[in-house]
Amino acid sequence: MQNEYEYVNCAICGHDDTAVWYATDGQTQIVRSQNDGLLYRNPRLSQEKHRQQMTDFVLHAGVNHFVRRRQEILNREAEA
Repeated sequence: MQNEYEYVNCAICGHDDTAVWYATDGQTQIVRSQNDGLLYRNPRLSQEKHRQQMTDFVLHAGVNHFVRRRQEILNREAEA
């Protein structure tokens, strides 16, 4: 099994010069880029683990959930 988390550089500047902005006792940590101020989760779920969680969610919730939600949004926009 692949590692569930991966460390990434800043998506804006590409550097790994960060300071912890928020952290929990577990794996969740939000860092701030020292170069451009971007806040992002690091480490974050690996792409494979994220893809699997999204697939599991869609299979569990079913596509109809997303269709209904989109229709609700469209209806609200039409009423506005």
